[in-house]
Amino acid sequence: MPTALERVVWGLGDASMIPVIETDVGKIGAVICWENYMPLLRVAMYTKGRCFVLSACQYLTASAFPEGHPSRNSDEILAGGNTVRSDDPVLIRGGSCAIDPFGNVILQPDFSGEKIAVVDCDLREIPRGKFDLDTVGHYARPDIFKLVINEDTLATASSE
Repeated sequence: MPTALERVVWGLGDASMIPVIETDVGKIGAVICWENYMPLLRVAMYTKGRCFVLSACQYLTASAFPEGHPSRNSDEILAGGNTVRSDDPVLIRGGSCAIDPFGNVILQPDFSGEKIAVVDCDLREIPRGKFDLDTVGHYARPDIFKLVINEDTLATASSE
């Protein structure tokens, strides 16, 4: 369920909006914001065979907000207990990174500004990672656990 400004772009969101796409380099899925921390969402994507998850870690300054929005009109921010004056204060500092299947950070987050992150991935690490811990394969325990995914498109209103 997208929150706050995410709803402006994605509406309410539902499971029909989290596909996994087959590409030349493997399957790719995408999630936004705090969805990265949702274990059941990750399991839903794992069952679709995703090997890469793309997530935008937003870098946002006050000027990104419309005129009249309280965040836009702020000319100062608190940083480490000090008041810092800025013509365009940073409100969300980003921090996209890359992590391999074993949890090793292979591209550190960069909080210095808006960036496009590029990383070379060793695709041979994917099956090695699944051999180590395959959460939807040999470690899934379908005899005990079951995840039901409602992939129906949800509408806020309908005609009868």
